[in-house]
Amino acid sequence: MTTEKPLGEELYVRIARLYRLVSTDVRTGPSVAQARTLARLLADGPQRISALAAAERMAQPSMTALVDRMAKAGWVERGSDPTDGRAVTVTLTERGAAEVAAVRRESGRVMDERLARLPDADRDALRAALPALDALLETITA
Repeated sequence: MTTEKPLGEELYVRIARLYRLVSTDVRTGPSVAQARTLARLLADGPQRISALAAAERMAQPSMTALVDRMAKAGWVERGSDPTDGRAVTVTLTERGAAEVAAVRRESGRVMDERLARLPDADRDALRAALPALDALLETITA
């Protein structure tokens, strides 16, 4: 007898697998970790390295190295935190924002190639699910 898994688990497994498959096919630009960090900075604004490390479940020295590489590419700028001179704040640059947009366009292109293989009814069902996904995201970020 097969038991149905909880919706959250089913959705997570599929989203994670889809993300892995698409990010593997996006060959240009930042690494996956860099792209996630740049997107976080775009959505949430400047952040301390320690906050970025915690959000990405990464050791602070690893995030520092990641930020160093992104700063060298011109995607972020490092600065001192106005409330704590010892802390480093990371800010997305215009070039970094453009990089996020480029990754999103390329990822969308890769997804569109995959979606084109589906019947119209499946594509329509996925489009119809977008408002529900938006509502889910809203509850998570609220």
